[in-house]
Order: sequence, then C-alpha cells, then structure tokens
Amino acid sequence: MELSHCLQQEVLQLYHSKVPTPEICQRLGLNAETVVALITNALLGVSSGGRRRLEKRPVGRPRKKLSEDEVSSLLSLLCRPASEYGYHSPLWTPQRVIKSVGEELGLPLKKDTVWANLKRWGMSFDEQLHRCLGGRGIPVECTELFKKKRGLLYVVTEYQVKSLGIVALVGLTPSKKTPLACAVWQRHRIMTDLVKYFLRGLLTLHPERHLAVLMKHKSAYRTQRLEQLASYQRRLHLFLVD
Repeated sequence: MELSHCLQQEVLQLYHSKVPTPEICQRLGLNAETVVALITNALLGVSSGGRRRLEKRPVGRPRKKLSEDEVSSLLSLLCRPASEYGYHSPLWTPQRVIKSVGEELGLPLKKDTVWANLKRWGMSFDEQLHRCLGGRGIPVECTELFKKKRGLLYVVTEYQVKSLGIVALVGLTPSKKTPLACAVWQRHRIMTDLVKYFLRGLLTLHPERHLAVLMKHKSAYRTQRLEQLASYQRRLHLFLVD
C-alpha cells in the first residue's frame, strides 16, 4: 500500500524544521528507512503517491547489512561500559566502537559507514545544537569558557528506541578528535543517575579539559541533582536549556 502524499509532505516539513530523523520516526510512527526514502523522493521531485518511481542505482560499493544476530550482538556490546574493554572511560566513541566490534564480534565496520548512519539518524553537532537551542545563540558563558579555559562544548541529547528496548545519551562536539560520545542502556527511560554517570564519563574521557554541557531542562529535581554534581566537579559547566 502506497503512503499518501500528505504524509510525505508532513515528513518533509519536519525535515526542513530541523527535526532529527529519530524524532520524525517517533512522531509519525514510521521506521527510519521509510522516512529517509520519503525525504529523498520529495527532494528529487518524486511524489510517493505519484506514478513515477525513483530508480535505485547503486553508488559505489554496496555496504554489508548486519543480520539480526549481529545487531543483537552489537547492542549487547554497546550496553556494557567501554571500560570493560580496556578503555579509561565508560563512554563509547566511534573509534572505540569500530575497534571493539572488530575484535570482539569480528564485524568489519568502517568509519565512513558509521558516520553515514549517524548523519542519517540526525546525529550531527549542528543539528543537535539547533534542536537544543531552537535557533538561539550559544550562551555567552560558554563562549567565555572557550576563551579563558580552552573549554570543550558538548550538546547532550536523550534517545529512546522502544522497538529495541534501549535508551541512550549521546554527546556531540565540534572537536574532530572526539566528535561523539555515547552510553546505551537496556531500559525504558533515562533516570537522573544515568545522566550523572554520563557526565562523569565525559570528564574521564577528557581528563584535562573544562567541559561546557548543553542539555534540555527536564525537571527541577534533575536540575538540582545535576547542579549539585557540577558544584563538586570544577571542570564541569552545565547549561540546562528550557
């Protein structure tokens, strides 16, 4: 059954409003493959309800798709702290994932493949910064922190994938050395203790840097506990955005 032209327009409107792909999926009850196809077809002028069909032509080498067992093994690995695999911080970075998946599971993931999927899921620094600030500028305090203490800016976002029964915290930064850090749990929602765990992990990941962390404000209770953590960690500077 073909998807309606109206649904395609709704997806495209959210896409142009800088809504990340995972959020579009959650709002409209669609999977990522369908959303990406609708956006691609719309941008190329091919209506999902029209008579024309977009010809699928392979570009470059076809990428190997992971089987269900491989995906399950990958998630099991990510749901464990990276420190269990010999790293000094419990958080996962793309480089750590690629290396550990190859050594532990024998899966030859490539850097380009990982970043292509992250970009497709809306996990880029600029997109998450816009999602957090809604078009507003970076707080002046952050800018001053960069100048005075060589601070590093992280935008931290919560993700929930109900179909897989997992939640994740993802931190993105403009740094080319460590552009992304994440933690994954087999849970239904993210508790405040998990956020504290993640923030401590960021400090361990960057042992000599001051960190400015932008996050969406969730509740007064969480704010109080996170600010209490920041008061004990001199290198952690929290900015909770409404």
